[in-house]
Amino acid sequence: MSKVEEKDILHVAKLARIGLADNDLHKYAQELVKIIDYVNMLQAVDTNDCQPTYSVGSRRNVMRPDEPVTSLDRELVLSTAPRRDLVNIRTKGVFHE
Repeated sequence: MSKVEEKDILHVAKLARIGLADNDLHKYAQELVKIIDYVNMLQAVDTNDCQPTYSVGSRRNVMRPDEPVTSLDRELVLSTAPRRDLVNIRTKGVFHE
Protein backbone atom coordinates (compact mmCIF):
# COMPACT_ATOMS: atom_id res chain seq x y z
CA MET A 1 0.00 0.00 0.00
CA SER A 2 1.31 3.42 -0.95
CA LYS A 3 1.84 6.18 1.55
CA VAL A 4 0.45 9.64 0.87
CA GLU A 5 1.20 12.52 3.19
CA GLU A 6 -0.92 15.59 3.84
CA LYS A 7 1.60 17.78 1.99
CA ASP A 8 1.14 15.58 -1.11
CA ILE A 9 -2.65 16.05 -1.04
CA LEU A 10 -2.26 19.80 -0.57
CA HIS A 11 0.22 19.94 -3.46
CA VAL A 12 -2.09 18.04 -5.84
CA ALA A 13 -5.04 20.20 -4.74
CA LYS A 14 -3.01 23.34 -5.44
CA LEU A 15 -2.02 22.08 -8.90
CA ALA A 16 -5.67 21.27 -9.65
CA ARG A 17 -6.77 24.58 -8.10
CA ILE A 18 -9.11 22.78 -5.74
CA GLY A 19 -9.81 24.23 -2.32
CA LEU A 20 -9.89 21.53 0.36
CA ALA A 21 -11.23 21.74 3.87
CA ASP A 22 -9.08 20.16 6.59
CA ASN A 23 -11.67 17.42 7.13
CA ASP A 24 -11.40 16.42 3.43
CA LEU A 25 -7.66 15.70 3.56
CA HIS A 26 -8.03 12.20 5.02
CA LYS A 27 -10.74 11.28 2.52
CA TYR A 28 -8.68 12.41 -0.49
CA ALA A 29 -5.54 10.80 0.90
CA GLN A 30 -7.35 7.45 0.96
CA GLU A 31 -8.63 7.95 -2.60
CA LEU A 32 -5.19 8.93 -3.88
CA VAL A 33 -3.66 5.84 -2.25
CA LYS A 34 -6.22 3.66 -4.08
CA ILE A 35 -5.38 5.35 -7.40
CA ILE A 36 -1.62 4.94 -6.88
CA ASP A 37 -2.04 1.31 -5.84
CA TYR A 38 -4.11 0.62 -8.97
CA VAL A 39 -1.48 2.23 -11.20
CA ASN A 40 1.20 0.14 -9.48
CA MET A 41 -0.87 -2.98 -10.11
CA LEU A 42 -1.12 -2.08 -13.82
CA GLN A 43 2.63 -1.50 -13.99
CA ALA A 44 3.18 -5.04 -12.71
CA VAL A 45 1.37 -6.53 -15.72
CA ASP A 46 3.74 -8.22 -18.20
CA THR A 47 3.20 -6.51 -21.54
CA ASN A 48 6.28 -7.81 -23.35
CA ASP A 49 4.20 -9.86 -25.81
CA CYS A 50 1.71 -7.05 -26.50
CA GLN A 51 1.94 -4.86 -29.56
CA PRO A 52 1.79 -1.12 -28.88
CA THR A 53 -1.64 0.43 -29.45
CA TYR A 54 -1.50 3.87 -30.98
CA SER A 55 -5.22 4.28 -31.50
CA VAL A 56 -8.15 2.39 -30.06
CA GLY A 57 -10.70 3.77 -32.51
CA SER A 58 -11.19 3.34 -36.19
CA ARG A 59 -8.78 5.18 -38.44
CA ARG A 60 -11.09 7.59 -40.13
CA ASN A 61 -11.29 11.34 -40.25
CA VAL A 62 -13.58 12.54 -37.47
CA MET A 63 -13.39 16.21 -38.37
CA ARG A 64 -16.69 17.90 -39.02
CA PRO A 65 -17.17 20.54 -41.71
CA ASP A 66 -16.29 24.04 -40.59
CA GLU A 67 -19.58 25.91 -40.61
CA PRO A 68 -20.34 29.28 -39.04
CA VAL A 69 -22.52 29.22 -35.92
CA THR A 70 -23.93 31.89 -33.66
CA SER A 71 -21.50 32.87 -30.91
CA LEU A 72 -22.31 33.15 -27.23
CA ASP A 73 -23.42 36.56 -26.04
CA ARG A 74 -20.29 38.49 -24.99
CA GLU A 75 -21.92 40.21 -21.99
CA LEU A 76 -23.34 36.93 -20.72
CA VAL A 77 -19.94 35.22 -20.93
CA LEU A 78 -18.11 38.17 -19.37
CA SER A 79 -20.65 38.32 -16.54
CA THR A 80 -19.61 34.81 -15.44
CA ALA A 81 -15.87 35.56 -15.39
CA PRO A 82 -14.27 36.15 -11.98
CA ARG A 83 -11.98 38.85 -13.48
CA ARG A 84 -12.54 40.83 -16.65
CA ASP A 85 -12.03 44.16 -18.35
CA LEU A 86 -14.36 45.76 -20.87
CA VAL A 87 -14.09 43.04 -23.52
CA ASN A 88 -11.79 40.30 -22.19
CA ILE A 89 -11.70 37.64 -19.52
CA ARG A 90 -8.62 38.27 -17.36
CA THR A 91 -6.54 35.31 -16.20
CA LYS A 92 -3.35 34.80 -14.25
CA GLY A 93 -0.20 34.78 -16.35
CA VAL A 94 1.17 31.37 -17.24
CA PHE A 95 4.59 32.38 -18.56
CA HIS A 96 7.08 33.72 -16.07
CA GLU A 97 10.67 34.78 -16.59
